[in-house]
Amino acid sequence: MVAVTCNPAVAELPGGAHVMGGDPSHPQALTSALRGVKAVLISPSALGDATAGAATAELLALAVEQSVERVVALSAVTVQYAAGYRRFADAFKALEDAIKASGLLWTFLRSADYAANTVAWAPQMRSANVVRGAYGDAATSTIHERAVAVIAARALVNSAYAGHSYVLTGPQSLTQRDKGRLIGEAIGKELSFEEPPPEQLRQAILAQGLPEDVPDRLLGSLADYAKQPGPSSGTVEQVLGRPALTFAEWAAEHAAAFRNRRERNGNYERLAAGDDRLVSTHYQGATDETHDLRSDRWYRSASPRAGRRRRARCNRSRTAPEEAVHTGTHSHGRSGDSGRGGA
Repeated sequence: MVAVTCNPAVAELPGGAHVMGGDPSHPQALTSALRGVKAVLISPSALGDATAGAATAELLALAVEQSVERVVALSAVTVQYAAGYRRFADAFKALEDAIKASGLLWTFLRSADYAANTVAWAPQMRSANVVRGAYGDAATSTIHERAVAVIAARALVNSAYAGHSYVLTGPQSLTQRDKGRLIGEAIGKELSFEEPPPEQLRQAILAQGLPEDVPDRLLGSLADYAKQPGPSSGTVEQVLGRPALTFAEWAAEHAAAFRNRRERNGNYERLAAGDDRLVSTHYQGATDETHDLRSDRWYRSASPRAGRRRRARCNRSRTAPEEAVHTGTHSHGRSGDSGRGGA
């Protein structure tokens, strides 16, 4: 297996994976990575080319040139079940059409919304017992992203999946309010759901400097799912031979992302109210463990603080109590500071 990532230094992959640095949005840089490869996973977000434009065409041509046989593409359920602004579904359909036109064998994974999208609620949950979002009654069968990953892996190594489009959803339809409640149960908090006007939420998102496509994609689909729940399918169970993972299971696995305290050697430290950072650093002995809450990955490094902590303990007996407490600032990264991995 060859794994391409923009930042190999922080990639955490199974043993046996050949990790290579490269930018999928510049496919020519991937020529050597494709040599001898039989199947390729394509993520539109990694290509930075959601409309199946130049980068997609270049990657597909390169794959054909290097004798790649199959392509597995991450698509969206809206290709088959319309919701939200049509331009977003059209972009995924254009990707699928470009892959079919390449002559490569193909598998399309048309997923519902990923459970990980709810990490966007984490900052407000950590600072208050409330979730603020539009269209609280909008219902979707949110999918655990690990189910998508497992099915993608199977399709990459088994040609029996070629020529099929799979609608992938979670096992139950849940409203926005339901998801907030289940996260609350996972972290032991009773969370309320407040529903500001959609335009107010849109302006708040834009005020953060995000492009208009972000609120359009979010609010457009939620508006439709408030009228008609999104689709549900049993495909995950059929393909994997076991029940699909539930949102409650996802919430329990990722509870740390939503808590306003973090555990350190059995104790807890309170995060600053309103903290909007998605990367937290835990200090353990002589190492720092950094948790990327977006990908739920941990990175470990030698800690320059370890020596300071040891000296603080040695000096504690001869230091005034208020001076004995180490109050150095924690190292945090904001969104985009940490490597996200390749496609």
